Amino acid sequence: MIKPNPFTPQSGWEPKSFQGRKTQIEDFEKNIASSLLTNRPDHMIVLGEWGVGKTSLLKLFRKIAQKKAFLASFCTMSKFTEKDTTADVVNLIIEEILKGFPVIKALGKLKEEIEGIGISIAGFGGQVTRKKRIPSPQILLTDVLLRLWKHLDSKLAIVFVDDIQNFDVIPQVMDILRIVLSREELLSKTNYLFVLSSTPQGWNCFIDKHDPIGRFFRKRLTIQPLDNKETKKVITATLKNTGVNFSTEIVDLVYTYTRGHPYELQVLCSNLYESQIKGLVSRRQWEIAFKSTLSDLGQDYFDSLLRRASDREETILQLMCNSSEEMSIKDIQNSISRIDEYYPVKDVRLYVYRLVDKGLLRRKDKKKYQLIDNMFREYLRGIM
Repeated sequence: MIKPNPFTPQSGWEPKSFQGRKTQIEDFEKNIASSLLTNRPDHMIVLGEWGVGKTSLLKLFRKIAQKKAFLASFCTMSKFTEKDTTADVVNLIIEEILKGFPVIKALGKLKEEIEGIGISIAGFGGQVTRKKRIPSPQILLTDVLLRLWKHLDSKLAIVFVDDIQNFDVIPQVMDILRIVLSREELLSKTNYLFVLSSTPQGWNCFIDKHDPIGRFFRKRLTIQPLDNKETKKVITATLKNTGVNFSTEIVDLVYTYTRGHPYELQVLCSNLYESQIKGLVSRRQWEIAFKSTLSDLGQDYFDSLLRRASDREETILQLMCNSSEEMSIKDIQNSISRIDEYYPVKDVRLYVYRLVDKGLLRRKDKKKYQLIDNMFREYLRGIM
């Protein structure tokens, strides 16, 4: 009997099989042990590109913490705009923290205390609303964490804050968080461990604007795509007892095109699974499933990514998607006229730098550049 599709193509969903994260898990567990021993947690930052599994790893960390009987709150950060204020962001962080802790003693008293310092809670897990007169965001966050700690029955409380790159238009929020967590009263009276996640580009933005942030969140865990062996283990473990098998050729093709990118792997394998015939997925089903995957990835991310590029920048992408090799700026300058004979060759360097900043190109080394990944290349080939 064929079981329901076991792959999890939805962003943020936890995969059936975790591979390639042993070092990060060990580092997290060591940090928990150290935090209990010293009562001075080393706050952590998990760095990884889009779809590489930051959210899934943080959720796994939460399970590990809860299994060890520690309270953990998972905070999801939405994208902010220039219309939002520092107070808006800090209030959202407070709301997410309060909603995330599942067990709090004397909930009624906690609600009363927090309402007394400037915000009201419609009910635990409900909406946080601000009163007309509230303290500064820095003082407010400090007071909430201090008052909350008194009602947490735990030697260590872990707060996971996902996707902090969404603070990019209000980077001072990160400096407020650093200052609050550095306050002596918090260090002496509480034991919070904050674990953040961000894209490398987003994190570098904060460090450029507020250098002390980088020194404060010294414990950095970087996650990369899976290697060939890990990719095959994920596929094999996920297919176990489903009644469906992928041929060896299909498994090899999955790695060839995704290069172990966890999200792309899940989307592609999900589409392949849906195309099975009598429990087998072979080369016959590849083309349709692959096209569906490129369409899904386009809707999920690639379309919005490409919209960041100007017409001149798109011409460079068109050139690079038709080459499987990395290219230097000189290579691009020498070849760009094949696509556009009137292209301003002298401006290529500027456009390449912009494409890197926008996340469409990756610097391979000091001289070479490449598209962000293979699936993005295939997506561009299909539309350009």
